[in-house]
Amino acid sequence: MPILSASSAGGAVMAKASVNSAEVWSIAPGATINTSLLTVPGMPILTFLIESASPISVNAIPQVAWRRNTGLDAYTFQPVSPATLVNNAGPFLFSANLPAQAMRLRITNPNGVTTVTVSVVLMASG
Repeated sequence: MPILSASSAGGAVMAKASVNSAEVWSIAPGATINTSLLTVPGMPILTFLIESASPISVNAIPQVAWRRNTGLDAYTFQPVSPATLVNNAGPFLFSANLPAQAMRLRITNPNGVTTVTVSVVLMASG
């Protein structure tokens, strides 16, 4: 649910909005998942945060959809950053000013043995 507030900027009233999504995912060995998408039209400041308590690394790729295709929630996603290894050494935070319609993370567990649990937060504001 967007949060709206108004602030004055040079005599004009500017609308500010923000949305966010927080999820926990368990990723099986060798599996790739796409997190739930977060629709972000009109909110160009996008932030991707992923964190893991496991010493096993997962690959995380932030993705955005520049426009919606025909149909409800029909988006074509493109990577906006190279794949990054995420493990218990520290969270991965990526923030950028992108005029996208939706955002998500694509996460791969390349380990062949252990299921890895990650926490994902997607945030947008504008």
